[in-house]
Amino acid sequence: MKAPRTRGFTLVEVLVSITILALGVLAVAAGAIYTTRNLSRSRLATVAAAQGASKLDELLSYARATSPPCTAANFASSVTPVTTRGVTLSWTVPTTGLLRTIQIRAQYRLARTGLRTDTLTARIAC
Repeated sequence: MKAPRTRGFTLVEVLVSITILALGVLAVAAGAIYTTRNLSRSRLATVAAAQGASKLDELLSYARATSPPCTAANFASSVTPVTTRGVTLSWTVPTTGLLRTIQIRAQYRLARTGLRTDTLTARIAC
């Protein structure tokens, strides 16, 4: 008579499969952390770019509001930086010239890498 065959997994097979599963779960968790960090960084960069573009539009409207152009009192460099939603804006507007190069600097703090500065540069014909 033949010996009955037992079905199932050995203890070694179960331990190996649990180890492989645990490594997979750790890899997914690490990927989630990396993705969350990049999303946060991207959100701040997007907010900074939007605020910089808004300030540029505002300065352009001041430049066009007067005749001759670029003589409005508000069409000027920032006296002090302005902070909104974690982004600090400062801008430089030259006082002379027919083609003026405006620079808008947006600074924001990232958790791991510290302070980041993005610069938006535009030229306005006066």
